[in-house]
Amino acid sequence: MWALFKKKGGRVYAAITQDGEVTFHEDWLTEKEARQQAKGSVDGADEPITQNAQGYFARRRSLADIFQSLLTMEDETVLRVLSFVMAETLEAHTDMVDTLGGLIGTDMRNWWTPDGTFFDFLRDKAAINGMVREIAGGHAADAHTVSTAKVQKQIVNDCLSDQRRPEVKNWLPRYMAFPASGRTERY
Repeated sequence: MWALFKKKGGRVYAAITQDGEVTFHEDWLTEKEARQQAKGSVDGADEPITQNAQGYFARRRSLADIFQSLLTMEDETVLRVLSFVMAETLEAHTDMVDTLGGLIGTDMRNWWTPDGTFFDFLRDKAAINGMVREIAGGHAADAHTVSTAKVQKQIVNDCLSDQRRPEVKNWLPRYMAFPASGRTERY
């Protein structure tokens, strides 16, 4: 099909996206390109390289450089890098991640504890109050409904660091469970 199209002065491009989707595009040669092709001189190339193709080749060169770097590292360092890469490429709250976490039996309590960064990222006051309710109890949550998010985060942190008696031991945010869930409609 495309061979006939190309004989009549057309060209075909294959665009490959990052997720592996392939799309074919048909196009006609410009007059200048047709004259160059008739002369047999197309600057040493039979087909022009699209931006997608250039990106594809650049990524492959980049992967080769990364692989070369990994070969010089200790096994422990390579495993840490691979863990980070895997964590960055898996999308949280997707069916795939929830299924894998459930099948593997992952309990994030073994790998993660709430830290300052976790509290820095908490912005949703309803979600924070839900955490206070879950960890410090309904009485504390009701008493601090109008308190600032900073105060409520401190209550959660105090319970987790045993500076305040928690209602729940070994607490894990719903976001870190398999399957993950949220506290509000926004998640």
